[in-house]
Amino acid sequence: VVKLQLAKESVFLGPGSCHLLQLIGHSGLVRMACQQMGISYSKGWKILNTMEEELGVQVVERKKGGKQGGQTCLTPSGRRLLELYTAFERECLDQIHEVFCRHFERGQPI
Repeated sequence: VVKLQLAKESVFLGPGSCHLLQLIGHSGLVRMACQQMGISYSKGWKILNTMEEELGVQVVERKKGGKQGGQTCLTPSGRRLLELYTAFERECLDQIHEVFCRHFERGQPI
């Protein structure tokens, strides 16, 4: 199992934060995305704020709402970040699998 994370001063993107972005992209609701992930609403916003601080770009657009609540959507930068991370992760995992097979799956005794 390999977990890929991106960091500058602190970790800002990994499988969990990527999943959060995906869920926000589908629902438009941070609260619902957090509930689906089993994390608190405040932790979800902390993840998003850290991501934006580390990258220096806005990844979500916040739209305040009235009684019905607000909505959040991914910015073009947020969508692009999600695409890039997903492609990066897929390529890394493919390469890791190849290296693993070369070293451990040839029937060589340990």
